[in-house]
Amino acid sequence: MKSKIVLILVLGFVLFSCEKEYSLSLSVESVEFPLGGGEAEFTISSDLNWVLEVDDPWVSISQTYGKGDAVITIKAGGNDTGEDRTTELHLSSGTEMIRTMTITQKPIGLSLSVGEMVFDVKGTPQQLTVTANGQWEITIPEGAEWCVPDKTTGVDNGVVTFTPAPYTEDVLRSKKAIVFNISNLKTELVVSQQSDKVYLDGEVMEYQRFSATDVTVPVNLVILGDGFIDEDYMPGGAFDKEVDKAVDAFFSVEPYPTYKDYFSIYKVVAYSEERGATVEKNFVNESVRRQVKNTVFNSILEGGESTGINCDYETVFDYTRKIPGITEKDLPNTTIIVIINLDVRAGTAYMWNTGESIAMCPVGDSFSGIVFHEAGGHAFGKLYDEYTYYAASYPSPQAAKLEEYRQGDPWAFGANLSLTDDRNAVHWKHYFTQNGYEKVGLYEGADSYARGIWRPEEKSGMDKETLLYFNAPSREAIVRRIMTINGKGFNRDEFYAKDKTDYPATLSRSVADRAPLAPPVLMRKH
Repeated sequence: MKSKIVLILVLGFVLFSCEKEYSLSLSVESVEFPLGGGEAEFTISSDLNWVLEVDDPWVSISQTYGKGDAVITIKAGGNDTGEDRTTELHLSSGTEMIRTMTITQKPIGLSLSVGEMVFDVKGTPQQLTVTANGQWEITIPEGAEWCVPDKTTGVDNGVVTFTPAPYTEDVLRSKKAIVFNISNLKTELVVSQQSDKVYLDGEVMEYQRFSATDVTVPVNLVILGDGFIDEDYMPGGAFDKEVDKAVDAFFSVEPYPTYKDYFSIYKVVAYSEERGATVEKNFVNESVRRQVKNTVFNSILEGGESTGINCDYETVFDYTRKIPGITEKDLPNTTIIVIINLDVRAGTAYMWNTGESIAMCPVGDSFSGIVFHEAGGHAFGKLYDEYTYYAASYPSPQAAKLEEYRQGDPWAFGANLSLTDDRNAVHWKHYFTQNGYEKVGLYEGADSYARGIWRPEEKSGMDKETLLYFNAPSREAIVRRIMTINGKGFNRDEFYAKDKTDYPATLSRSVADRAPLAPPVLMRKH
C-alpha cells in the first residue's frame, strides 16, 4: 500500500527593482509525510540564485542551492520515535528569507495484546490483537514454522489467529520469537508449546542425586506445589519453572553452594482444583484481595498487614512420604518447600522440635528472597529472625521456649541467637580469636526484640530477606546440620577451610519500609 504525501500549494513571491522584475517561489508551503516515510517533489520557480536549508536531519533534499527553476526531491524515513515530529525548510536568496515550508510526520505505532503465548498439545488456536497505524508484516523465524498465522501482513489495527501443529514430544517446545514490524519499528511475540506428557498426581521426580564422595546419608530437599492444576504439571510447565527458581534461590547463598552435592532433591506432583491460594484479608500495599481457593494443601494466607501462612501440613507429609526411601523416621532430616501459586510477598516456616520443617513460599518478585530466608534460613538452618520490631526486652516465655527446643545444644535451634552477652559463655566465642571473622561479636536485638537477646553480626539475611548473606555462626549451624544428617559429624577445621567469609558491602539493617516476614511457627511433634 502506498501512502499519500500531502502537498499544499502556494503563490509565488515577486521581487522588484528599478531596472527589472525578479521572481522566486515554492510550489507548496507544507509537506506531510506518512509515518512509514517516503519522498515528495516540489518546484522552485526563480530567476535568482537561491539556497535551501532544512532544520533537522531526518529530512533530506536533493539540491541545496541553484539558480533558476528546479525540481526538488525531499525524503524522510519512517518515524519510529514514538512522537510527532516537525521541521522547516527555508528558501532564501542573498540575505532575504523568501519562503518557509513546514514538514510534519506522525509516529509509527505498533503493539501486541500479549508478549508471549504458550500453546497446548492439541494445537488449540489463540488470537492476538495488533494495534498499529500503518502496514505491518509478520516474520516467522526458523524453528517456529509449527505456529501458523492466518495472515502475515495487515494495515492498522487487526487480529491474528495463530494455529499450532499438534505436539507429541515429552519436552516443552522451545520458545521462539515471531517478529512484527512496521518500517524500522519491531516488536516480538514469544511462542512455545506444552509437551504431550502430563505429570500424574503423586508422581515423584528426582531433581538431583547427591554426589559428594563422603555422603553416607543424603540431605533430602523436597519441593511441592500448592495451587497448581493439572495443566501446570508437565515438562517445562509452570510448576517446573518455579521449582528451578526455588532450587537456584536455596543454593544461592553460602554455605549452600559449597555443600550442594550433599543434597538429594525431589519434586512431587500434587494436583489442586484451583490455581492460587486462600486469602483471609485484603493485603495492605498489595493487589491481592480476599479470596477462597480449593487447593491440595489448603494454604491460607492471613493477609492484611500479616505475611503469615498456614497449610495442611499432614497432607504435605503424606505427599513427601510418596518418595521412595523417605518414611516417617526420615521426615526430621527432610526439608520441604511448598511453592504457593500466588504472587504476593508473604512467607512462613513451620519448625518442629523433632526436626521436621516446611517452608511456605509464594511465587512472584519476592520469591527468591523468601526461599532463601524461609527455607534456607528457618526451615533447614533452624535459624531465628534477627530484626528488631519491639523496643522491649526479650520475654522470658520466649527465652524458655528457645531453650526447650535446643535441648541443651545451642547449635541445634536458633544458633544465631544468644541469651547472654558474656563473651566467655556465648556459644560462638571461638570466632572472637579466629582470623577472618572480625565481624563476629555480640549485637543486642533480634527475634523482634531490642533488648535482652543478642545476634552474632550487625547485618544478616535473617534480618531482611533481600540481604543475601548468612553470618558466620549461621553458616556453621547449617553445615553442622548437613554433617549431622550425613552421619559424618561436624569438624570445625574442615568448616573453616571451606567457609566463604566474603562480607557483602551493601548490607544494611532493616528499616520499617515494609513489614518483616512472619516469624517461624514452632511446633511440637505432630
